[in-house]
Amino acid sequence: MVQGSQWRQAVKHFCAKTGYPLLAEPLSQLRIDFKDVTVLQHHDHLLRSSWSKEVAPDIVIRLGGPPTCKALKKWLEHHRCPMIMFDPFNSWADPSFTTSEILSVGNEGLSAIAEIIDPTMADPQWQTTWRSANDQASTTINNILDSEPLLQAAVARELGRHLPSDHVLYVSNSMPVRDIDSFMEPHSDSLHVIGNRGASGIDGVISSAAGAAASGQPTTLLIGDLAFQHDMGGLIAARSLDITLTVVVLDDQGGGIFSHLPIAQVTDPAIFEKLFTTPQHLPIAGIVEALGIEYQEVSDARTLADLVREPQGIRVIRIPIDSSHDIDQHLRIGRAVADSIESS
Repeated sequence: MVQGSQWRQAVKHFCAKTGYPLLAEPLSQLRIDFKDVTVLQHHDHLLRSSWSKEVAPDIVIRLGGPPTCKALKKWLEHHRCPMIMFDPFNSWADPSFTTSEILSVGNEGLSAIAEIIDPTMADPQWQTTWRSANDQASTTINNILDSEPLLQAAVARELGRHLPSDHVLYVSNSMPVRDIDSFMEPHSDSLHVIGNRGASGIDGVISSAAGAAASGQPTTLLIGDLAFQHDMGGLIAARSLDITLTVVVLDDQGGGIFSHLPIAQVTDPAIFEKLFTTPQHLPIAGIVEALGIEYQEVSDARTLADLVREPQGIRVIRIPIDSSHDIDQHLRIGRAVADSIESS
């Protein structure tokens, strides 16, 4: 949602009255730690498990565009329950044809509906089912992340936990936005999470984050090494601005996202590395220091948390990522979450 912040009070009131769980993508500005609302941060993992086939909603309220989370999209397509879409622009953005009714009203319409709902009609068991599964997933994920080296999933979680108030988290495409979706916990409403998700790919991400910082809000950019290389010119240009911009580079030596896709299972490893992973071995430290920009290298969660809590000027934090370990961790987390909620 582009204007998610304008919906916050309406969504909070509606979910509190109905007991409906809130599945909010991080860029919606609605993954907020609302009181009396079940806000899910791990629906991506929950909906990939067989548990999701047994949890069939009677109705879905959709705000904004179609979901970008693949697991959520497939879950909605599988159950085909009635879906009411609030769409003040009357765009009918529904490529899966899962919407059954469109209301051409904005947040005021949702607020008006919430006002007339009798809270005694809510099903507490439905809310408990989702909250329990989400809590179980959180425990399982945190146990893994807290006991292993700092990789992409833990970085996404730590940024959500430790970035200061009145801050912008700018998220690059590819793995960063997916890991923020999968692992970032509900946060305070003063953290604004934005990104370029869409046809823009990994071009111009540093320039976009610098533009956000130039608006006056301290900004942290989460970006991969390939996207960093694609827009080093943006970093050069940012030096002329009086901004607070921290660039956190996840350096996994190329396009790690392709290892999570089916193509990785059917392609010769040497060809896959050359054409899809495309390792660059970019000397990030040398480039950043040559530009006269502060450079830090981090390999543990505590040091990362200390650095992002106190942003100052322009700086680059490189986090070396072992790609094979990162891929393995993602797979193990998915299996562990599925096992934990299916056995509970």
